[in-house]
Amino acid sequence: MIQTTKNQTQMDQNSPNRKSKKLVMDGTEKTKKTWWKKDAPSMPGRTRSCNVIKFTQGPKGPALNANSPEELWGVFITPDIIRVLVEHTNSMIAVRRDKYAQSCRTHDTDDVEMKALIGLLMLAGTYHTSRLNLEDMWKNDGTGIEVFRMTMSLNRFRFLLCCLRFDDKATREERKKVDKLAPIRHIFEMFVENCKKNYTPSEYVTIDAMVVAFRGKAPFRQYIPSKPAKYGIKIHSMCDAKTFYVCNMEIYAGLQPEGPYKADKGYNSAYAVVKRLTSPISGSARNVTFDNWYTSYPLVDSLVRDHNLTAVGTLRKNKREIPKEFLDIKKRPTCDSLFGFGDQLTLVSYIPRKKSTKKNVVLISSMHRDKKIDEATGEDKKPEIITFYNSTKGGVDVVDMMMDKYSVSRNSRRWPLTVFFALLNISCVNSYVLYVHNPQNTLKRRKFIKQASFVLLQDTLKRRCQNMRLPKSLREGISKTLPETAVATPSASSQPSQTKAKRCEFCPRSKDRKVKSTCSTCKKNVCSDHSKMCVTCTECENADNGCESE
Repeated sequence: MIQTTKNQTQMDQNSPNRKSKKLVMDGTEKTKKTWWKKDAPSMPGRTRSCNVIKFTQGPKGPALNANSPEELWGVFITPDIIRVLVEHTNSMIAVRRDKYAQSCRTHDTDDVEMKALIGLLMLAGTYHTSRLNLEDMWKNDGTGIEVFRMTMSLNRFRFLLCCLRFDDKATREERKKVDKLAPIRHIFEMFVENCKKNYTPSEYVTIDAMVVAFRGKAPFRQYIPSKPAKYGIKIHSMCDAKTFYVCNMEIYAGLQPEGPYKADKGYNSAYAVVKRLTSPISGSARNVTFDNWYTSYPLVDSLVRDHNLTAVGTLRKNKREIPKEFLDIKKRPTCDSLFGFGDQLTLVSYIPRKKSTKKNVVLISSMHRDKKIDEATGEDKKPEIITFYNSTKGGVDVVDMMMDKYSVSRNSRRWPLTVFFALLNISCVNSYVLYVHNPQNTLKRRKFIKQASFVLLQDTLKRRCQNMRLPKSLREGISKTLPETAVATPSASSQPSQTKAKRCEFCPRSKDRKVKSTCSTCKKNVCSDHSKMCVTCTECENADNGCESE
């Protein structure tokens, strides 16, 4: 029996059975030892309880009654969230209104216009113009996007984005004394709760960090060079490894001030973060995959013992639970695998085929209990633990790519607005996952987002179509854009005449009497004195049917 400590390796002469080779090394406490057997345990005929799945993957809750793209999107950005946005945005508009000379663009907003604002942001993502200059998008020389100009003016769009708020500014400073996330916490928690209650993830989930690109001032901005956006806001996320549905999220806010959000020293540790993210699926016999930032022996052991969740992850080589034999690779050939088996866990050290340097990777798993090699890897002879990890580790990374492809994000120096853009991107990803769950739905994701965003614009387009102050060409364009079931441009008979006031044809020029009343027959302008009988039209015989006034 080999006793492996952090600094030395020695033979145990008092071992009663030297032939049953075991590896033992220090645990987290000096009085505890963790044992690794070289031989795989005998597997019983029945499946382990931690691998028995008793749920059905797919939509649940409000998502079961949603069918169209706009309805599926609406289960995440609910009317309650829209109302919160409208309430706090109007509060900000009231503060800024006096700074603008033109009152036509500083009026309060409502639910219809807020949906149109979000719809334009989503539509810009489908055209890959989220980072394009707004003036180029609103141009009317044929190079812009006409639907943006038809929905709202450029000045109004800029004003709404400038005033968009997610909490009560009057009480924000007090709340920031105990919570760094005060400007966005309410909206963020509402959105995460909607993600939890609308979908049942599959048996495999992934936990990783997504970084929302942001280079402005934020007390918890992170630098992670391995991510595409090296600077930004770190969000710990748990998503479905098969469908890439984002199930749970948590913003890293660093060390919180004294108050209700102040936690113990280990609140932001990987152990605590994983426990909080997996709380909705505790006891469900799912498997969780994460990278070496999250992975530790105590975490994997606690998940399988206390929460009936298996886990697979890479281990950093400075962990005390790794025996020395797993790290010594000088005498081992490439594509060699060394296994160790504990009570519930399996440890593997594998040397991949690399021409430049000879390194090894160490993984720990509570799901695999044998030395099985994946035959599909050929000469690489990768253990099944590694191939499983490779197939499930990229869940959050795929979500990042999907979000970036049709991103609604715009350059901003306000980190709450940047987080809100990220929530809109996630809502588009999650709603499309619900959509494709039905095999009869065949829309591509770009067309799905485009259809959902256009429905958000329709109420505003109908309202603007009735606005007679808009140019006639713009109203005609709106009526062509709207579906046939929508309200069309009012007919000429129902519209009040916009004829300018002119002089009465029969009054002397010196009176300069200008009127809009016209003779019903000859259409000449006539005043009230001459409306009883038009001297040029004998058919106009009385005031009732002779002239019409506006």
